[in-house]
Amino acid sequence: MTSRPRRLIRSSAWPVAALAFVLASLIGSYGSVAAQSEDAGVVGSWSIPIADSDVPTDLGGGPNLIGRWRVEFRDDGTYAGIREDIGQVVGGSWEVDGDQLTITDETGPSSCAAPQPGSIDTEDAASGMYRWERAEDRLTLEAVEESCALRQLLLTTRPLVVYMPCTTEPYPLAQSIATADADEDVAARLTDATPAASPVPPEASPVESDGADASDAAPGGTLDPEEAIDALLVELTACWATGDPARVLPLFSQVFLDDLVASGPPGTTIVDVAALFRDLLAAPVTFERAGDVETDGPRRAQAEVRLSIGEEESTQRLDFVLEGGAWKLADLGVPAA
Repeated sequence: MTSRPRRLIRSSAWPVAALAFVLASLIGSYGSVAAQSEDAGVVGSWSIPIADSDVPTDLGGGPNLIGRWRVEFRDDGTYAGIREDIGQVVGGSWEVDGDQLTITDETGPSSCAAPQPGSIDTEDAASGMYRWERAEDRLTLEAVEESCALRQLLLTTRPLVVYMPCTTEPYPLAQSIATADADEDVAARLTDATPAASPVPPEASPVESDGADASDAAPGGTLDPEEAIDALLVELTACWATGDPARVLPLFSQVFLDDLVASGPPGTTIVDVAALFRDLLAAPVTFERAGDVETDGPRRAQAEVRLSIGEEESTQRLDFVLEGGAWKLADLGVPAA
């Protein structure tokens, strides 16, 4: 971790209408869980993202694979394929003989036991055999005998990694909608009952803030910025995969979210910001720190972050602030130099 001369990192108050373009440009071009022991073999919960660029255009049913998946090989011999944004879509059984893993689909709309999309081949594709190798937090599968192209693409496009769940409490969007409706009702009644007032000078513009805690004193405890920011990016990846903006918004500083709302057209609310995020969350993005954390005092930091969708990568420089005792994202980043 390195330090640099102090400067104020301000949140960028971008128009909400431009937010979708910024994020789309960013990604369009390209809690905790129990440790899983290597002694467990293939048993565990595994994660793998499938991007649009991973799927051949002539693969029947291929678009159904796009998203972040959780593949569970359970110790009772059953397995499940779960697309994070819609839930379980295939279930079946598995067995291991040495380094050979046999997977048999039995149920679910994406089961290979069903007739395969775009194929007239009547060959039974319910079972497939793979060679497996486990190293630390990765499980690599190589097809040995496989007649189901969809399952092979899912399991062999890249190594499976240990699954990390999203543990963030959802942003109270429903409460925000109710509050906005109540405010509109009060405003309407006041407009009907109050005569027009004489114009008054506008209030002075508030000092810009990035959402960092006000004090420059070191925060209580021993919160290491590098460890905390790495954990934040892991959580962002996990919550992004849910496709639920209410699970992603809390990972940004509240001041930054307020700036986005304020920079939108009249009547913009956090619900509008969430709607923009919802479309973008369909892309299975992985966030990982790609450079040193540069601190700017005890409550502000900056780091280069690698965004990956399939094999495509982009590096962005992101700002972070310590807000309410936790590190949060303070912007949406700019391309790293």
